Amino acid sequence: MQTKEQKNDYNRKYYQENKITRQESSRKSYVKNIEHRKKWAVKYYKENIVKVKEYQKEYRSKHSDETKIYLKRWHEKNPQKKISYHLKRKFNISVDDYNILLSKQAGICAICLKPEIVVDPRTGEIRRLAVDHDHVTGEIRGLLCTNCNLMIGCSFDNPEMLRRAIDYLLKI
Repeated sequence: MQTKEQKNDYNRKYYQENKITRQESSRKSYVKNIEHRKKWAVKYYKENIVKVKEYQKEYRSKHSDETKIYLKRWHEKNPQKKISYHLKRKFNISVDDYNILLSKQAGICAICLKPEIVVDPRTGEIRRLAVDHDHVTGEIRGLLCTNCNLMIGCSFDNPEMLRRAIDYLLKI
């Protein structure tokens, strides 16, 4: 009869000697059952959405620094996925839909008819044209440069305010 310490020593030695074989076996099992795992994960998420959201919120608050670092790295590695996620979440359009709008407008702003010139201070690259949408209906009107988007936003999408601004400019 082995003591607990002897069993632990045996197990440590066995796992160390068979590490690669165990990893390969684990990978094969994962790949073989990946569709089943995905279906299970989606089902579990739908059935336990409140519980999952609470856990995620609690985890992020306990590990906020780690989460920020992870997200920053993920965004750096996956810029296209970040853009895709943003467009889908905020405007319910795909990157392809955005690119169709962009080509219809020949890559220029729908108001000033110029390309974007504002450089994003975080990336050092010229920004993409912003998706302009009706804040009440959510309907997409077109793509605007940063300056025109700010002009529309600062006027609270109010045509009357913009008319008064035009009258003001013409008065001088």
